Amino acid sequence: MEKRQTLATMVIRVCGLIFGAVATAIIARLLQPEKFGEYAFVLAVVTVLSMPLAFGLRQTLVREISYARAHAGTGHSVQIWAWALHRAIWATGVFAVALAVWIAWGINDPALQWHMALGLGIYLLLPAPKLLSGVLHGMGHTVQSQLPEHVLRPLLTITVLAVVWIASEAPSLSVSTALLIFALTLLADAALSLVLLKRGSDFRFWPQGRGQSKTTQSRALTVSSLSFGAIASVQLINNNLDIVMLGILSTDAQVGLYKAATVLSTITVFGLGAVNTVIMPQIAKMHAEGNSTQLQTMITKAARIITAFGIGGALIIWAFGGALLTVIFDDSFGGAYWALVILTLGQLANACFGPVALVLNMTGHQKLTLIGVSTAVLVNATLNLALVPRYGMEGAAIATAVSLVVWNALLAVALKWRTGYSSSIL
Repeated sequence: MEKRQTLATMVIRVCGLIFGAVATAIIARLLQPEKFGEYAFVLAVVTVLSMPLAFGLRQTLVREISYARAHAGTGHSVQIWAWALHRAIWATGVFAVALAVWIAWGINDPALQWHMALGLGIYLLLPAPKLLSGVLHGMGHTVQSQLPEHVLRPLLTITVLAVVWIASEAPSLSVSTALLIFALTLLADAALSLVLLKRGSDFRFWPQGRGQSKTTQSRALTVSSLSFGAIASVQLINNNLDIVMLGILSTDAQVGLYKAATVLSTITVFGLGAVNTVIMPQIAKMHAEGNSTQLQTMITKAARIITAFGIGGALIIWAFGGALLTVIFDDSFGGAYWALVILTLGQLANACFGPVALVLNMTGHQKLTLIGVSTAVLVNATLNLALVPRYGMEGAAIATAVSLVVWNALLAVALKWRTGYSSSIL
């Protein structure tokens, strides 16, 4: 791993974690648990619908552009971008129509209907920043690809919320305003990514010459993006299933408390996200070059860093989780402590398995990842149905934690079996 990129990415992720927690805490305080739960529910629904497309195309962009960099003269980065943009436009349009139909005829509550209509607007914006950051990432600009999402968006959110707070005689926030602020940050994210890409590289957004907009690898790219999209779909379902199930089987207040717990539990996998970001294009490039020894060395180093951060984060949460919930949010969120403890245990297991899914995906074995995460989401759904009605958010936390252990264990076995690589610290 490149030490400077790793350190810079760690710094950005730390800033993003702090800024994001502050932004979420302010929103939670201004909305209070019930309205915060509805806000989280709307974002969970549109995220589940839209991010599989954006994430699938983003992963494809990172991997294929990295392959192109490894084989100078054989890659078609601009054609790959044109292909991804075309797919994003038509797929987003199709699902937007389906979402609009559900909002118009499937929702009876006028307030929720309006909030979901705002969610539809957010849905249309979500792919743009992901695709642009994917090009930046694939071109080797790892640090720059992280700045818009992890620094600009939370800082802009905090700034706008501060203005709202100061301008209001009695500080409060509506769900509609919170969703509009989220949409504004997405636009700013995409704009900054575009500026960084234009200033930091000679990348062209449109192929030169007629007849060059279609890459000869279109079929392979489509299969790859569909695989990544399917994986992202299942992962997003797994990550948001608990919130959706609580929204259906429990109360908005429970959803709000649980959302606060999920935000804090991500401290445990901070190292996983930061390290994966750095090594993603490097894994693809080394694999394309056939450099297996150096690749295994990098995976092992990455796993050790991820595990160390995971253990440290878990110890902090287990020791001070209750205080963090009340200080960051407010006293009304203290009831989420045991859900936080359980979620942290699952995230610690996630960290200890290392970058297992990433290695499978970047070496062309994304179908195995899909099988593993699909199995885990079935486990998660079954446990949610069994535990949420009886145990509420603690039951949802148990279901999520168990599913994380299941899919990581399955992928670790698959990785060793198909590639010979190990994602453990040994």
